[in-house]
Amino acid sequence: MTEQQELLCLCAAASSLDTRFEKLLSAITDRDGNIVQCNLTRHGSAGVLTVSVGGHWGALSRIEAAIPALQESLGMTISVLRTNAENGQREFRPYAAELYAPTQSGLIPAVMGFFNDAQVLIRDMSAQEYRSGVSGGELLNLTLILDVPMNLSPQSLRESYMDFCDELRADGVLDPIKA
Repeated sequence: MTEQQELLCLCAAASSLDTRFEKLLSAITDRDGNIVQCNLTRHGSAGVLTVSVGGHWGALSRIEAAIPALQESLGMTISVLRTNAENGQREFRPYAAELYAPTQSGLIPAVMGFFNDAQVLIRDMSAQEYRSGVSGGELLNLTLILDVPMNLSPQSLRESYMDFCDELRADGVLDPIKA
């Protein structure tokens, strides 16, 4: 029986996007951590880094032990969670969903609820608000990467999603990701 690989999931936030994030990633690799996945985004003037770190159990323990000192020296907030790597045994089809709608309260949780109710795993999600060049109104663009179970009819899911988008007065797209 093969042992499932453990990962550290770190989320770091700082008041600005600067060299602190580079220093944090260097501290991880200096302790023999392997950066498996990483995402750096700007939120207003603040920066947020999410990173999945793999490695030998000793490396992960050294990284966990260093977090309080790194928070202090880098002046950032860092949250850590131990998790397991995916085992790859789940059968799914990769899909991309997009939604364009006037900005409205509760829209993002509603979209998440739609896919959760359909037993579709949200692998990645990003949302950006922007001003329409035509009307000047605030619009939302929501993009999701999804794992659709093999036992779920893609046509049925697409039709349900289009109906859901119509109810929200939104434009939506749901298409397979081609490998």
